Amino acid sequence: MTQFQVKKFDASIERRIVIGMIVSPEFLAEAAAMFRPDLFRVPILKTAAQWCINYWAEYGEAPGRHIQDIYESKRRANEIPEAHAQELETLLTSLSDEFIEQPNLNHRYLLQQMGRLMRGRSLLALGEDLISLASTDKVDEAELALAQHKPIAQEGISWSDPFALSEDQAESIFAEGDKLFQFPGAIGNLMGPVERDSFIGIQAPEKRGKTWWLWECAIRAVLTRCNVAFFSVGDMSAPQNWRRVYGWILRSSKKRAGRKALVPVLDCKVGQKGLCPDCPGEPVMLDGDTLLSYEDAAFHQPCAICQKDDPRRFVGSVWYKEERVPDFNLARAQALLQNISRRCAGKTIRLMCYPSYQANVRTIRTILDLWERRDGWTADVVVIDYVDILAPEDEREAETRHRINTTWATLRGLSTERSIAVITATQAAKSSYNKSQQDMTDVSEDKRKLGHVTSMLGLNQTSEEKAAGLMRVSQLVAREDDFDSRRNVVCLQCLAMSRPLLASYWLK
Repeated sequence: MTQFQVKKFDASIERRIVIGMIVSPEFLAEAAAMFRPDLFRVPILKTAAQWCINYWAEYGEAPGRHIQDIYESKRRANEIPEAHAQELETLLTSLSDEFIEQPNLNHRYLLQQMGRLMRGRSLLALGEDLISLASTDKVDEAELALAQHKPIAQEGISWSDPFALSEDQAESIFAEGDKLFQFPGAIGNLMGPVERDSFIGIQAPEKRGKTWWLWECAIRAVLTRCNVAFFSVGDMSAPQNWRRVYGWILRSSKKRAGRKALVPVLDCKVGQKGLCPDCPGEPVMLDGDTLLSYEDAAFHQPCAICQKDDPRRFVGSVWYKEERVPDFNLARAQALLQNISRRCAGKTIRLMCYPSYQANVRTIRTILDLWERRDGWTADVVVIDYVDILAPEDEREAETRHRINTTWATLRGLSTERSIAVITATQAAKSSYNKSQQDMTDVSEDKRKLGHVTSMLGLNQTSEEKAAGLMRVSQLVAREDDFDSRRNVVCLQCLAMSRPLLASYWLK
């Protein structure tokens, strides 16, 4: 039996549709209803698509790796022309075991593309028939052909009735298939899972670490097998951005490599006070909440077991350990990145950099479309650093606040039309500069941006917290969740090691 190895595959829309049919039962279930073999232009892809639909009709599943068995049996039965066999084998070799098991396919967006393709080609075929008939004076036949034309189901336009949903349809509404990634610990509980169709903003004053957090989102997304498009529009060059990624991988930074750093470690106040029988060591907290200094109590052993075992007893705190910042070893970073790439089934981050006000959402759409058509590469997550220095969508809009509102509304449209997560950052208003805690009144320029996001996070940090490696994150608004902008999650960070998030706990 032929052993298929991982290779790149052609970027045509027909190939992407067939791959979707092979790996995704969610896609195949709906694609089968709109598939018309006469509208496929590549014969062997038409054949492969029909195999998938036949398999679905018989087993109610996508064929997955069984597509290789189907191919081999058809080849042995001489049902595949030799001229087409190599092309099909090339397609199948693009499917690694990892991708078949966890494809993380954006099946809703692919369905939209398939629907447009089928409808467009159906109309072209109808038009050719009508022209042929009308030009030969067969007017009655032309009108009959027009009357008998059955439009292909239009994805995104069809309506639904909640009182008539089947059990499977109802369950699919609440399935976790749209989850892309989630932060661990308390910060993950605050944000919830980052899903398709979400639009997340991160708000903070200048130089508060917004870019660090955007890269944290991008890296964690690709580690959970998402394709990430990162658009840097003004503040940082490509080398500066990649230095941050390499630093994250190495837990290092170019400037601090080799030096010693105090790294914050998750701890529990109950143990620090000596009130927990399960925590080792002596208490290090004096009267009230005053901790002994790290230098005076280097013997302390931090303990956070209760955060998982008994969350009600756990009261988050921080301790420190002295570590040497690892060397900035490029060879080691390359090896780690290659290992990550293998684990992520080829999912990648694509970085584009533009000067301030030289790119807008229309530019981003154009780039995403180009990558899709040319490379067959579709983004699951789009990160923009940052929205405030995007060029206006319409220069004719006179007022700045209307331009800003249009940009945010257009970004929201990008997330829904492509069924992706869009994550960006924005500067807080001047009112936040002397405040330790942001709220909804600290939105800059136009408050309507809060109406477009599914979630807006606030980065809160005093100068003392910055020196201690602590950042408080709050949720200013959330569309589908109860939120309290006064509640904070404390995030431990060590930027000397390029890590804005080491651990987190709820501030009580």
